[in-house]
Amino acid sequence: MAGQNGGICLVTAWHKAVGATKFEQRKARILAVWPQPWSALTYETASVSVTLGEQLPVIKLVPPAGEGLLKPSFFKASCSSTPALNNAFDDLLGFGLVEGYSVFEVAADGSISITPDPGLSAVFDTMASTGSSRKTISLSCSVWGAFPDPSLQPIKASLSIEVLDNICWVAKSVADLYEPASATSEAACRADCRRDAGCAAYRWVGECRRYYNTATPGTTVTAIAKVTDCTAESACMELTSPTWYMAGIYCPVAPDIFHKSILYRKDGLTPEETIHMTKYLAAVDMAASGGTIVDAICGDGDWSLDCKAFPDHRVISVLTQGIQRAAKINSAPAGSEQHVQQPTDKLMQTPGRWTCEAVFCCASGAYAFCTGKKALLFLLLFFSSLLR
Repeated sequence: MAGQNGGICLVTAWHKAVGATKFEQRKARILAVWPQPWSALTYETASVSVTLGEQLPVIKLVPPAGEGLLKPSFFKASCSSTPALNNAFDDLLGFGLVEGYSVFEVAADGSISITPDPGLSAVFDTMASTGSSRKTISLSCSVWGAFPDPSLQPIKASLSIEVLDNICWVAKSVADLYEPASATSEAACRADCRRDAGCAAYRWVGECRRYYNTATPGTTVTAIAKVTDCTAESACMELTSPTWYMAGIYCPVAPDIFHKSILYRKDGLTPEETIHMTKYLAAVDMAASGGTIVDAICGDGDWSLDCKAFPDHRVISVLTQGIQRAAKINSAPAGSEQHVQQPTDKLMQTPGRWTCEAVFCCASGAYAFCTGKKALLFLLLFFSSLLR
């Protein structure tokens, strides 16, 4: 109740005991509080995406405007999931659980830590492996905040959590040379292949078959290939551009929970030449800028480069079928080049702001060629065609 409006009241009364001849004055002090509770529960973001084994930055509550408001003193959560799984919340520990594995923790102050237990791989392995999409568990959660005064109604916030597998499984033609395994189900077969660093692919045909040598010529079969380091966090993106300070290797820096993406950085020779790249999200970026030409051009999911380290420079345009080959992203399959639309003269002549010679952001449809220290990797949209 700290910080609430209230006061100490002095109550006076006269009391005459049985058999007494006179009244005695009695006094009592009473604490009176007029609580002004928070009217809503709001977090820094309402939607996040996290890869198995990854830890996101703590998501904190956003205090409402005004002073002396009563904050909830107890927090709990309830979630539903797609696909339908067994979801629970441990009130004692503050853990949100999926099939008994911890996904997030709600602290005593209401902040939320999201660190999926690596054991969730067992849940992913029970899911079908058709297609080239990463396996995903989507949680739709309600976080409740309750007050110490039971007469005050609890308040609620919504939070969506997308948990992605850190290994991808894609169909691939491999040489029909296999080793039988003892697994008795496809899920167990897939789990064994996940754990074995030497297993390149598996096939379930009533029995578990594991493939190691995928380059031998001869008869081939379609098996389910394992793609490790299947995360944006483990790969860099290479950008080519005739504008010298844009071109180069952009590597992951940290998860960007506000844009549901990864923040990438290209280190320059000096701190002033360092450029950051992230995805554009109107709900976040337009609110921060108040609405600019950037918001009129870029769309949700577009990649945007932040070159404001250069005086008066701002990267704003969109990678589209443009009028000139100003820059491009190395992309696949071959022949799928995307071009950059040059800014108009009007944009270029706006005093003191739009002075980049070629400004752009990469549209979400143009998935980039990724090169990383651990692996050379194309984004998942192209896995099926690349691995045939």
